[in-house]
Order: sequence, then C-alpha cells, then structure tokens
Amino acid sequence: MTKQSKNITTIVTLSSILLFAASSNASTDDTHIEAPAEYEAVNDSMETHLCLAAAKSTQAELKQTMFQHVHEYRTVNGMYKFVANNVLCNGKAIADFAVQAGNMDVAYKLASYEKQRITISDLAKAMRAAKRDSSV
Repeated sequence: MTKQSKNITTIVTLSSILLFAASSNASTDDTHIEAPAEYEAVNDSMETHLCLAAAKSTQAELKQTMFQHVHEYRTVNGMYKFVANNVLCNGKAIADFAVQAGNMDVAYKLASYEKQRITISDLAKAMRAAKRDSSV
C-alpha cells in the first residue's frame, strides 16, 4: 500500500467515524459531543488517566493530566506526540477513542500530533466527498 493510499484510507476511516459521531449526536455542540457511554477507571495507570481525560475532559484538562502522568517529555509538544502515538485506549489510538467518546475538540488536538498527520481540511474534503457520494 502506498503512502498516499494509506493516508486516504486513514482519512476516509476517520471521516466515517466523525460522520457517525456527528449524526448520532446532531443536536449537541459539534466540538464536544456528549458521550453516550460512561467511562470509569479500572486501575490507576498512566494510560487509564489519559484515556479518561481523552473521553471526558477539555483540552486544558487533558494537558493537565499529561503534565501529571507523562514526566519524561520536557515540552508540551513532546508530551502530545508521545501520547498521540503511544497510548491505546481499549485497543484504539487515543485520538480514535476520543472520537468514539464524542470528544471532538480533544480528538482533533491529539490527531494533529499523530505520525500520519491528518489536517482539518483533509477531513473536511473527505466528509464532503462522503456526503456527495451518499446523496447520489
């Protein structure tokens, strides 16, 4: 699979998730959609705290949680890169987990630090294409 087709697959997959999240919660603010599920900690690990923050917190609260639990990175960008590329929540990348939880603000922030970077304009193009294809 080429890098371009891999990026397109990633964009389409994330767009599908975003469309599902937006359509199932259309009456709420689209930057922080209320999650239908409740999330609670099963242990006191760094990953658990970060996953809960990704699901339920604002960007500022996630940043504070990262400062509390990710000590080896000296910069905020370094912390975001580490978390976005290394933390899994229920087997999913943390940004995807935030999308699943309906926390779009945090999902966009984390996705911007993933190694295969997807921009908002890429998502918007993919969403318009998906909408156009579904209306045909």
